[in-house]
Amino acid sequence: MKKLQFIAYGIFLTGLFLKFLHLPRNAYIMMAGILILLIIHSISVFKKENKFAALKGFATASWMILLLFVLKFWPFLTPLLVLSSVLTVITLREAYKLKQLHHVKLLVISSVLCMTCYLMPTDERYELINIKCNHHLEKDYFSWDKYSWFLYQNGHTSEAVKASDKALEIARKSGDTEYIEFISKHNKLIKDNNWGSFK
Repeated sequence: MKKLQFIAYGIFLTGLFLKFLHLPRNAYIMMAGILILLIIHSISVFKKENKFAALKGFATASWMILLLFVLKFWPFLTPLLVLSSVLTVITLREAYKLKQLHHVKLLVISSVLCMTCYLMPTDERYELINIKCNHHLEKDYFSWDKYSWFLYQNGHTSEAVKASDKALEIARKSGDTEYIEFISKHNKLIKDNNWGSFK
């Protein structure tokens, strides 16, 4: 089981690495790692094996799920944060009772990494994940458009205009008429200071 756990963590970290490089299928790879972990710990519970290890595994997996949602800018972050926090508190309490606090290092690392990303302003998080290491940035008008949205939402209007102009420029070069119209609408909303929804 431990070997499978290490493989699952390795799969998740591979997906995470691919996400920062803005390479495709990263979310599916991260989900595969999480799914393997959940299956492993569910089997442990079913077989009535080490309950503390299973609890610790579920808590760690919950932070990994939350990290995936944070990095993909998916909804339902608050319920996931509450769930992860509750599972972590229960796990730490059990670890203290069993005098196994030294066995929760991975859980602590996962929670700290996730909270660091969670607490970052959305424009900074998006820049880190989708702009900085994006090897297709000169052709990726979608990322520039989305980046302009997060900049605007965080009050960086002038930077949002620049990002939107960049998105529009790239979209025009690509000839994607549908997206040119979409980005043009966003561009105007930024300049009119009236952008209330990305879509």
